[in-house]
Amino acid sequence: MNPLSPGLIGQTIEVVGRLLQFRQPADAALSDFFRARRCGARERAFIAEAAYAVLRRKRSLAVWIGGAGADAKRLTLAALVRHCGVSLRILQPALGRSDARWVGELKSRPEPALTLAEESDWPDWLAQRLAELFPPDELRALARALNRPAPLDLR
Repeated sequence: MNPLSPGLIGQTIEVVGRLLQFRQPADAALSDFFRARRCGARERAFIAEAAYAVLRRKRSLAVWIGGAGADAKRLTLAALVRHCGVSLRILQPALGRSDARWVGELKSRPEPALTLAEESDWPDWLAQRLAELFPPDELRALARALNRPAPLDLR
């Protein structure tokens, strides 16, 4: 992967900010965003993958970040390095000095202790209900399966 541009990272953060307002379905918000801007297929794919990663993994990302600072920018950067396979080396040219330092510090943090609900990115009530029905190993396998990107987009 080539180094990322500041514009692409900025657009991704903008989309995530819109999605986190939960004013419309994510696919509709992404369609509106892409309709209003000229983006190539690779840029659209990158932005959509990162945005959906934030939505899928928001709860565990917020714990990893530290909760209070979990805004669209930090959630996006954390999702890129944690779930989208973007290395700091590729990301760094698109970041300012303080953001690059923050991502570097974030990557060096130990794994936080997560509850089953946080680890699964589920609401507490759902994790509690499912824990009554399934053993922990099966729940973790289910969470991993549900949090993976879809292998195929059917339209």
